[in-house]
Amino acid sequence: MAGMPHVIDLEFTAIGSHDQPDALRKSLQKKIDSAEQSGREYDAILLCYGLCGNATAGLAARSTQLVVPRAHDCCTILLGSKNLFKQHFEKCPSQAFFSRGQIEHHSEAHLHHLWIKTPEEQKALFAKLYGEENAAEMVKAMDPSCSNRLVYINIKPTESRECIEQCREKAEIENKEYVQLEGSLSLIRNLMSGNWYAEDFLVVKLGKKISGVYDWDIVMEAG
Repeated sequence: MAGMPHVIDLEFTAIGSHDQPDALRKSLQKKIDSAEQSGREYDAILLCYGLCGNATAGLAARSTQLVVPRAHDCCTILLGSKNLFKQHFEKCPSQAFFSRGQIEHHSEAHLHHLWIKTPEEQKALFAKLYGEENAAEMVKAMDPSCSNRLVYINIKPTESRECIEQCREKAEIENKEYVQLEGSLSLIRNLMSGNWYAEDFLVVKLGKKISGVYDWDIVMEAG
């Protein structure tokens, strides 16, 4: 923030909010509307989110344009590139991953969600969140190989050896492959500095809403 050329007001949502996309969408739209009605004149409202389980699909720009990274979830944002997301997760897009922020600021329920070990645990959680009827199909749709790795995204400027070792130990205890990917702040920096390249960001003009495209390149559009 200190190195940004613009004045930016920050708003946060609780970690794990995307586990309930409909509630998160309502919360985000409320924050957007509140910013627009605050009496301050903003050039843009920046969303440091991806589609995030469709939580951002349907968000509307009423009197201030919205800018959002073309990302399926925060994994792309932490890696700094949707191409890297495709490279590392194309064969397993439902792969759980960790970052320093998730580990240091998690709720127990959210961390358990990420550290699910077996199909039985997955099914129990999905049944609790989405109902028994949907749980079996969701487990079937998830690639079992996704549970054989523990992926940690490390960003050098905020590196934490403690978090890295915690994930290494977790992988060893659970007999999983520990995979460490190097992340980047480039997408976040470009978002905050106004470098909204069309390849990486969707700019939602007034009166438009976000909708999902669900591919590897465009990801979302405004209409």
